[in-house]
Amino acid sequence: MKKTCIRIGKAAGSSLPLSQAVKVENIGGLVFTSGIMAMDPKNPDKLYLDGDIKGQTEQALLQLQEILEAAGTSFDNVIKVNIFLTNIRRDYDGMNEVYAKFFTDAKPARRTVEAAFTVDTLIEIDMVAVV
Repeated sequence: MKKTCIRIGKAAGSSLPLSQAVKVENIGGLVFTSGIMAMDPKNPDKLYLDGDIKGQTEQALLQLQEILEAAGTSFDNVIKVNIFLTNIRRDYDGMNEVYAKFFTDAKPARRTVEAAFTVDTLIEIDMVAVV
């Protein structure tokens, strides 16, 4: 697989930890994750509600990392991320700080929006990755 991250200085988000687009050639398969909320690592049937946005972001990303590994891929092969926050004005910077630690080199294309959930969580994340 050849993955090329597209970043142009004129586009919105050029200084954020994301790519405006990702071009993929010679792909063998894709993995689409479900929306993942931060689940309690000690009890995966319960939400991890103890943390602030940084803690919940980290926990959701750690779970996604495990899911991607089980599918035979990794964060290095993620090409698209959708992030849903319950309060984008309050939580965007904290989420971005943690997210940037997981995607250091080839940053995937990303969309971040505010959303309402039926449970008390601050964040939900889904991804598309190449296998």
